[in-house]
Amino acid sequence: MRIYSSRGQRCRVFTPSRARVSLPITLPCVLSEFLSALVLSAVLVTSPAMASEAALGVGVVQDGANILRPDKQVELAQSLRTFEAETGFKIRVLTEEDAFEKLNREAQTIKSTLGLDRSSVLVVLDPTAPNVLDFKVGSQLRGRVGPQFFSELTGRYGNLFYVRDEGEAAAITASVAALVECLPRDEANICLNVPGVDESSFWISLVFGIAAGVILGGSARIDYAPKFPKGSFAVAFAPLWFPFIYYYSLAPLTSRGASPLYVGTTLLLFLATAWAVWSQDKIGSAVGLSMDEGDDDY
Repeated sequence: MRIYSSRGQRCRVFTPSRARVSLPITLPCVLSEFLSALVLSAVLVTSPAMASEAALGVGVVQDGANILRPDKQVELAQSLRTFEAETGFKIRVLTEEDAFEKLNREAQTIKSTLGLDRSSVLVVLDPTAPNVLDFKVGSQLRGRVGPQFFSELTGRYGNLFYVRDEGEAAAITASVAALVECLPRDEANICLNVPGVDESSFWISLVFGIAAGVILGGSARIDYAPKFPKGSFAVAFAPLWFPFIYYYSLAPLTSRGASPLYVGTTLLLFLATAWAVWSQDKIGSAVGLSMDEGDDDY
């Protein structure tokens, strides 16, 4: 690019294809260089690379630990801005080594940089910590989810096993997805637990369902005639088996929005186990394993 001064002097200024320039020390040439740099800056700002850089979400996502890929960081920042515009709730993300300690030392700086207030949730990921996740919740949002919600969120997605299998980026996106789903709910439909049932939670529910079935079936077998009718002890033992099937098996599934298949499978397994224990004599006779046949030999 060539620019001429008012005296006809030619000034060679910087262009992207030239690394070396020689400028006469004249005011018109200095102004020309300044204008050229200004035009070049405008071109760079409007380029896709710079546009992506601007969309990385300064004040929304602060990825000091480089957990997220640039495209994922852009996508996350844009979705959080949209969520804030629609609901008024702010979700911010901070990733950094020793982030938990930094929050204690520089709480006001971080609060100012990310624009945190009483309607904000800060998702913190520290890759050096045993459990990588933590949450700083504004006072206006604490009552919008159950009291154990954030503890469960930390335990489910921040533990070493989840991070090892799914990665730290997945821990961030899964946590944010749970917040986006639960924070806008009304008081009558708040999230008492983190939505979704993973495989380990389902297996735990099945184990408690089987345990409840064993207690129910075993208590129903107690025969203390003539004072008590057969099966009445199943009611007497209800304080033992009912908490297992309801509080530890079915309720964790239903409160997390589990599919009817999970709930039905757990309930069916509970009833089948109870029936099998209660009917074990009949089942044994049917397959030739009755315990009564060998009594006369002893």
